[in-house]
Amino acid sequence: MKLDKRKTAVISLLLCLAAVVSFGTLAWFQDTDTVDNTLNFVNDFEMDLYETDGNGNKKTGTGGDTIGITYNNLSPGQTIYKDPTVINKSLTASMYVRVTVTVDKTDKWQSCLPANAKLSDIFGGFEDSKWIRYDAPKVDSTAKTVSYTFYLKDALAPNTTATLFTSVTIPSSITASAAKDLSGMKITVKADAIQTTGLETSQTVKAAFETVEGTN
Repeated sequence: MKLDKRKTAVISLLLCLAAVVSFGTLAWFQDTDTVDNTLNFVNDFEMDLYETDGNGNKKTGTGGDTIGITYNNLSPGQTIYKDPTVINKSLTASMYVRVTVTVDKTDKWQSCLPANAKLSDIFGGFEDSKWIRYDAPKVDSTAKTVSYTFYLKDALAPNTTATLFTSVTIPSSITASAAKDLSGMKITVKADAIQTTGLETSQTVKAAFETVEGTN
């Protein structure tokens, strides 16, 4: 009888060990929690370039897009209102801004400029405290154009504007024959904008553009 009791006890112990081995994980306290992170990106990064008629009215085309202005009956020495303006249309993101002004027929009009002519003699209202030009004008002898590139020194805050200049003065030294050759010349303004986030450590705004464009 005692032997049977021992056998029964041993068998019971083995069954308990088997149960622990088989279902041991159920014996431990467990808990799980999850945190979902949602990433929402800036969806209103937008810049616009426009000019006005001098009374604050934007020049727009039939589709509502801003367009350039055609100036007629110009005379030597005349100053015309021209205010290329960049607006940061984003409500949340700041941006770095670059504006390039390209003038064609350089083989004609550059000969009409005085030897000591300054950029400010042509583009009035330019503020060098706000804008900077790092490089010399880029001359394309084939296309007969010259391009001036300007960078806004500080980031353009959301929903704010920056105007490059407010007027263009026709050189008074232009002769009648030169004026005929210059008729139809174009001043093309192009604006570019990039984000500031992640680029704040750039030494200059130009360097920030070079980082984005991979041109450094």
